[in-house]
Amino acid sequence: MAIGEVVGEVGVGNGWKLVFDEPMLVDAVEGFDELNFSNADLFVLPNVVPVEPDITDEWLRDWHHQASATAVEKGAATQDLGRIDGDGWSGSMSYGTLDDGAEHILVGYLAGSQAILHLTVRFRDPPLIGTARRLIGAVRHDAAGAADMDRALAVAETVYRLREE
Repeated sequence: MAIGEVVGEVGVGNGWKLVFDEPMLVDAVEGFDELNFSNADLFVLPNVVPVEPDITDEWLRDWHHQASATAVEKGAATQDLGRIDGDGWSGSMSYGTLDDGAEHILVGYLAGSQAILHLTVRFRDPPLIGTARRLIGAVRHDAAGAADMDRALAVAETVYRLREE
C-alpha cells in the first residue's frame, strides 16, 4: 500500500533529492528502511549508501565514474553509458534488461560530498529510456542540507511507524 503521492523535489536521505515532473506514488519497504516511487511507466528505487568518514570525496568520484563499467564486467548490466554529472554530484550510468528483455533498467551510480546514491529506474517501454535518463540527471545533492533532511526523514519515519501500529 502506498504511503502517498509526491511531485517535485523529494528528499531521500543524506542530502539527495529526486525531482519528479509527474506524480509518483511513494511506498516504504521493510518498515521505512527503503523508499520506492512508481507511476504507470516507471519504478524508481533510490539506495542511499553510507560513506565511511575516512573515504575522500575524490576517491568516491573516481570509483563512481568507473562503476557502470564494473557493472558490465560483472554481468549486472549490458551497457556502460559512461560518465554523468549533475547538481552537486558526478558518477556514471549503466543499462540492462530483466525478465529476458521484457523490462529495462537504468542505474545511476552517483557520488556527492561524503554521499553515495545508487538510483535504479525500471521501465517496460523502451522509448521511456529518455525519461529514465532525465530523471537520473535531475537528481540534486545538497551536502549542506543533509543533516536537516535526515532529521526530517526521521520524523517522517516515526509518523509512519506510529500510523502502522
